[in-house]
Amino acid sequence: MGQQKAYSARSITFGRSLKARTARAKNSSSEITLFEHYKNNVKRRDQYIYVNFTSDELGQLHNGLQLNTIPERNFNSSLFTDIFEMALIPTLKSNNTRLMHYFIDSIAPRCVCVELKAGNTNALNSYIAPELNPYLHLIVPLSFNSKLLMKTLIATSASQLALLGETEYVALAKDYLKEVVTEISKLIESKTDHDGWDDVFAIIIMLCFVEISVSCNNSWLSLLNYAKSVLKGSTGVREKILSPMGKFFVRYFISHEVMGETAWVQDGVERYVKKLTIEDDPFIEELKKDYDTKIDLVFGCSPYLISLIHRISVIGQGLEDIELELPGENKILYTREILKHAEETEQMLNNLNQRLPTNSEIYFDSEERTHISTISEIKRLAALLYLHAAVYTSTPPETTTLDPQRCTAQIMRLCNTLPDCYMSLIWPLFVVGLVSAVNDEQVRWFVLEKLRLMERKRRLRTVQAAREIVVNAWKETDMGDKPYVHWRDIIKGKTTTISLA
Repeated sequence: MGQQKAYSARSITFGRSLKARTARAKNSSSEITLFEHYKNNVKRRDQYIYVNFTSDELGQLHNGLQLNTIPERNFNSSLFTDIFEMALIPTLKSNNTRLMHYFIDSIAPRCVCVELKAGNTNALNSYIAPELNPYLHLIVPLSFNSKLLMKTLIATSASQLALLGETEYVALAKDYLKEVVTEISKLIESKTDHDGWDDVFAIIIMLCFVEISVSCNNSWLSLLNYAKSVLKGSTGVREKILSPMGKFFVRYFISHEVMGETAWVQDGVERYVKKLTIEDDPFIEELKKDYDTKIDLVFGCSPYLISLIHRISVIGQGLEDIELELPGENKILYTREILKHAEETEQMLNNLNQRLPTNSEIYFDSEERTHISTISEIKRLAALLYLHAAVYTSTPPETTTLDPQRCTAQIMRLCNTLPDCYMSLIWPLFVVGLVSAVNDEQVRWFVLEKLRLMERKRRLRTVQAAREIVVNAWKETDMGDKPYVHWRDIIKGKTTTISLA
């Protein structure tokens, strides 16, 4: 029940507090097929071949083991066009078609770390390597076979357009979100160990996506808890995370929690009282240890780097616990042991080679590959800066090559080589803003400019929150309220809900 509190104030609840809406009779005069709309209005329609497949055909594609061998046997695009017949995709009421197209054409393609050229987002890639963009190549096709997921995507588009000033979509977004949140529990309860869970995973991800974008408050953490409860629910559910959608579900919530917890620092016992996320069991804690060094395009770095960032947070928390609780010689002994782990982490970060996704030369041109690698390197450098601020400033190690000023300069230089300020850079900018810009006017202007660029593009609440936290830290320093040195002193008590993934 605690997970529902964040929604109850907004008349949104999980479970059965609202009756399921009955199916409405079709009104042919107010409906239009997505196929027709694409054919007449969207020049990029032919990129997404899945809009011409039936749900049965999509199922065959996603279950086909032969797809795994396509890159090894001289891939031929006619393989798809010859086998599958054209078929109309589901129909939608005319006032919702724009919203679905907006998600496909404007939101989903921008959910990866860089904006790819139009030709590199085609649907053929989705069957060979859906991880290139799970929003576009996994979630959108799933929605054609799940009315509840499609409503979630429509609500996502309505929420984004409302943020951009199209207020006529506010009521629709609220109504659809209320309905989706009400029905998701019923959908979960109806599942058996033999059912697919991909639609559930996709719906929870998109609900979280909306809450982070619109409010970035306790509500998205309620969904994080909800996601954990789904994972903890049964062995049957845990087996379902082996699907591509399941793997994305796990990485999505782990990445958001790991990056968020870098900022969720509280005082002493208070941090346990205010902790909004449910504790991890050994299964979920193990999921945070991902040794994959291939760059995940959604997060702009490798899962292994995210694991190392989590490790830094744990080390920093350990040092604080020792400082608060252990006396004399024991404190020295345990501090020395923890610093060994910190130095090992520094070495891991220095030696980390984040690899481009498999067959990147097929999917991306040289410039795009460079941008992807650049973003992953910026995040690696930011992790070193975070290690310095969270651990080394309070307890310097005997040996380290970490130079925070050099890290900052490299981050700024690399950011300026990119054609845009992508959302995947929010955490590095947040770290630079709090660690390096506190007493450096040039770095302040750099961070502020980049965050404002992000904010103007999509008006996301999480970017606004990051900017406000950073600016408030600068104000406190300028007024002499806090002589910032250590990470926990900079960030303590400033936020418990921000998302930085």
